[in-house]
Amino acid sequence: QSPLGGASPTKTPVAKVQIKAGATGHTLYMVSVPSDWKSNKDEVNNSDTSDTLTLSKDGYSLVIHQANMGGSLYSFEDAKVDGPFAQEYKGTYVDFTGANGEKYRRIDASSQNKPGEKNFAVVEKKTDSYQAPTTFGSLSYNTPLNPASDMLDEMDDIISSLKK
Repeated sequence: QSPLGGASPTKTPVAKVQIKAGATGHTLYMVSVPSDWKSNKDEVNNSDTSDTLTLSKDGYSLVIHQANMGGSLYSFEDAKVDGPFAQEYKGTYVDFTGANGEKYRRIDASSQNKPGEKNFAVVEKKTDSYQAPTTFGSLSYNTPLNPASDMLDEMDDIISSLKK
């Protein structure tokens, strides 16, 4: 009998780092990030009205951007929105929940992609529709063309950790 009691090996959890960011006039936040991700706060563009935090690892990046910007409404089969500003979304998506109960949906935003990469946006359900930016700003992922699902899950987990 093995000393582990026959348990399958599990990945050692990676330590998390707490990062505080946000712009005055927007939601100041704290995010929990695995320590093997690099963080880069764009000091040049950060001011009282905008803030950009970029997290990256192995060709994947996640950007939390706050600024005074217009919003978008997304219409899904399960959350229809009518009106001239609603964008019909028929692609695949993944739902996940934030630390404060936010209802997030990761959508494929590759219509805006650069060659050789894929883009995702995270939208948040507010009242009856999914919207961007979220409570914490514009949330986007840049990934290789065929992103690994465990990396996408890790990125969703980072977003899920956002707290005021």
